[in-house]
Amino acid sequence: MTGVVSENIGWRPTNLVARFSGLALITVLTVTLLIPITRSLIWRAGADTTTSYSEYAPILVVLTTVISLPIAVNSVHNRSTLKDRWLGDLSYPLYLFHWIPRNWYYANVDWSTGSIRNGSLLLANFGFAIVGAILLLQLVDRPAQRMRLRYSSKRNEINSDQLKTGTGSVD
Repeated sequence: MTGVVSENIGWRPTNLVARFSGLALITVLTVTLLIPITRSLIWRAGADTTTSYSEYAPILVVLTTVISLPIAVNSVHNRSTLKDRWLGDLSYPLYLFHWIPRNWYYANVDWSTGSIRNGSLLLANFGFAIVGAILLLQLVDRPAQRMRLRYSSKRNEINSDQLKTGTGSVD
């Protein structure tokens, strides 16, 4: 809806506004992380299995959404590169796969053992998630997309031929 409204009113934030928006977002998230009472909105201890509701959660969600709008609206008006599209394609496999190393991380992190061990576990978590997502994208998603394109292009050729000759029906 935001995209439709911004297009209808002609709102196109400049690159400077988008950068300022990104800086503001990083600032809000950093401050939220540094304040002990709001830290759990961003970072949860591995041993903490409770999911307590914070009265600050809706405020953080609304604030980060509003602050992020200039970044999002600005980005749709920029031409994407092949690398940018590949990273965009990687986002869904990363979402799907990250749960496996995430659960492993939370099962193994121990806040009483020190930051080097826990930091290593976190880096391993990120590494496994990224490598798993890349494998999922390249070995499952990309071949499936190629098969879909081949199927749809053949189907379109058949339908096009039927329209030209006047035979058959188009689904």
